[in-house]
Amino acid sequence: AKYNLVGHSLGGKVALMVAAKYDIEKVKNVIALDPVDDKPRELTYPKNKPKTDLSNSLADEIHLYQSEKGGEGLFPLCPSDRNATVIQEIYPKKITSLTIDEGAGHMSYKDTENDEASIRTREDVQAKIRAVIQ
Repeated sequence: AKYNLVGHSLGGKVALMVAAKYDIEKVKNVIALDPVDDKPRELTYPKNKPKTDLSNSLADEIHLYQSEKGGEGLFPLCPSDRNATVIQEIYPKKITSLTIDEGAGHMSYKDTENDEASIRTREDVQAKIRAVIQ
């Protein structure tokens, strides 16, 4: 049976790697929330020949979400050289959608964040999960 994956941060990276490398034939859909390709970089480096090639995925749909503010600061939680936008740039034919959540930070996807942008971000993600994972 096929299954769906949803992951946040490094969990988003793991979901993408499972779809591309470890269980290619069984992953139906992936929703990656502010995926961080880090420690080590697998999907985005080197750009011309990454260690894990998302093009190998047989998933029906791959949806990426990216926080607008996740790559900011001295120690960004989701650096701009290894985030959802970079993944979409490298694999445009594999990515079903890329949503950049305005005003959201990297932790906006967690239930602990209660600012307006975080609440709106989670509502959008929950609607996507209901639509994609039936």
